[in-house]
Amino acid sequence: MEHLSRHWLFSPFKLVLSEEMTSLLVVHWCGLLLDLSAGFLLFFDASRPVGLLSVSYFHCMNSQLFSIGQSLQPGGRQEP
Repeated sequence: MEHLSRHWLFSPFKLVLSEEMTSLLVVHWCGLLLDLSAGFLLFFDASRPVGLLSVSYFHCMNSQLFSIGQSLQPGGRQEP
């Protein structure tokens, strides 16, 4: 997680923050706040659109940052 702020996805933040501050504030603190607030935001009807937008953005960022793939094929077999 320490080198995550070097990814091109965080370039706009590096215009106003150093790489260390981008890592601390954007990657770690914003990730913590999203993890702690997502359940509450999605639970209540009034805040559900904000929660849905936040977690959707988070998942889109993860698809650009990580190449996880699918671990199991249909039928429960492991991919080669």
